[in-house]
Order: sequence, then structure tokens, then C-alpha cells
Amino acid sequence: IMLSIRVKAMTLAFIVVCTVGLSVIGYSLMRVQKIYLEETLAKGSLTSDILSYSIIDPLYNLKIDKLSQSLSNILINKGVTRVLISDNEFYILSDGTEKNDLRDELLIDVLGDYYLEAKANGHAINKDKDRALFFRTVYITESEIVGYALVEISLDAMKISLRRLQTIYAAISVGVLFMALLLSAIASTLITRPITNLIEITKRLAKGDFSARAKHTTTDE
Repeated sequence: IMLSIRVKAMTLAFIVVCTVGLSVIGYSLMRVQKIYLEETLAKGSLTSDILSYSIIDPLYNLKIDKLSQSLSNILINKGVTRVLISDNEFYILSDGTEKNDLRDELLIDVLGDYYLEAKANGHAINKDKDRALFFRTVYITESEIVGYALVEISLDAMKISLRRLQTIYAAISVGVLFMALLLSAIASTLITRPITNLIEITKRLAKGDFSARAKHTTTDE
């Protein structure tokens, strides 16, 4: 009977500790992942904003060489994988490369739904390729549009950081399991010890030993 009680107490304590510990770890990991993604998207958004402001004059005057130079400078930035500038009819003027092979191509033909989502929401995430695309409208005045700027960034660095973090959290989870085993063993001992003591006293009383007394060391009732 005592063995059964002790096993049940250990199991209950183990489940409680594991549930609480792993829930906290899981929630923490989700929060960190969200923060990492938000920081990465914020950097991409800032890069696209800077680009859209820097190309207003060359875009308005159709200075393709200056446009290409601005895009080349952006492409130097770590994590930027693609930059496109189009006119107000969505035809590409510069892709930042020396050959400028995508010139006069429509953005929809080059990027498809990826571009449409970025246009609608300001950015889009391509989960298959771990890329994020940012869409910015370039204004010459408050109401006059001269073109559009698109910046694509890689999410690879973020993914690598998250994998390292997941490894750390996995190690912590293993530690939580061992801690749960230890605490469940301690808890089961604390729970079953008074019961064991009472059973022993009951046996002694049944044998006529009325000097047996229960050991009461707690301060509660």
C-alpha cells in the first residue's frame, strides 16, 4: 500500500513540476522567437525606408546610373539579398546589378504573389526560402508617386541564432526533467513519511503497546 501511495505521489509531483517548468520554457522560447523576428523585420524596414528616401531625385529624373549605385550600396549590407526599383507603373528600372537584366520587367512577373503580399502589407515573408520582402512607395510630393522600392533580406542569420537558442533551451528542459525527478522523490517522501509513521503506531497499538505516540513536528494544525 505504501509503495503504491509513494509511486502515486512521485508521479503527481513529477507531472506538476514538468508541466510548470516546460510550460515556462516553451512560452519563453516563443516570446524570444517573436522578438528575434520583430528585430529582423525592423532592420529590413529601416533599410527600405532609407533607400526610398535616397532615390527620390535619381528616380524622378530617371538617372539609372545613380539608381544602380544606390542599390549597389544597399546590397553591400549584410543580409540584403535583392533590391529592385520600379517606376510608377511597376516596370523595373534597376535591380542593383551591373548588367541590370531585370530592367523593363514587371514586378508581378518577377516576384508574383510574393510581391503582391508585400505591396498590400508593407512586407511579406517567404518561409520556403527564409526571405522577407519590403515594399515602399516613393513620393516626390505628398501625393505624386514617382516609383517603388523593394528590398529583400535574408532570415538565415535569425534562423541560426534561433537554432542555437533552441539547443540551449533543450538542455534546460533536460535539466528540468532531472529536477522534476528529484523534487518528486523528495515530495513523495514528505507525503508518505507521516502516513508510514501512523501505520507503524497503529500496528503497535494493535499489539497492546499504548506507549506509542505519533511524531508531530509541523507548526500547523
